[in-house]
Amino acid sequence: MLGPHRHETWDLGAAWFEMTNLPFVYAVWALRRGVENSTLRRQLREARDFGLDTLDDIIRNRTEYDYNFRKDYLGWHVHYHLASDEKRGREARHRQIHRTAAQTWLGTGLRTEICVVSRQGNIQRPTSNDGPGTTGA
Repeated sequence: MLGPHRHETWDLGAAWFEMTNLPFVYAVWALRRGVENSTLRRQLREARDFGLDTLDDIIRNRTEYDYNFRKDYLGWHVHYHLASDEKRGREARHRQIHRTAAQTWLGTGLRTEICVVSRQGNIQRPTSNDGPGTTGA
């Protein structure tokens, strides 16, 4: 049986903004380029538009959490379009993930290399040292 333990609650978005001065992107709907997806693209846009058109009703009528929380969270904190700041925040998080992965593997004594494999199977390696443990092309 586990005994009592101490824990902390962190606001990931606030911590990220404090560190980078950029918004934290928690989720996106993304479609692969070069693949026929016009029907799905249309359906996702329609779903977003319907949600935005009925947002006031959702905030007013849902019973989860209290009204002020729903209004603040859904009406202010959730962004329904990916603007330039959100794109920069998403890109910064991607770079941070790769640096953290490289640093984690360094502690094991293993040599690490971060690379991206394209849909065609081409391996793309960074052209400069992007962080500890990474190697360039």
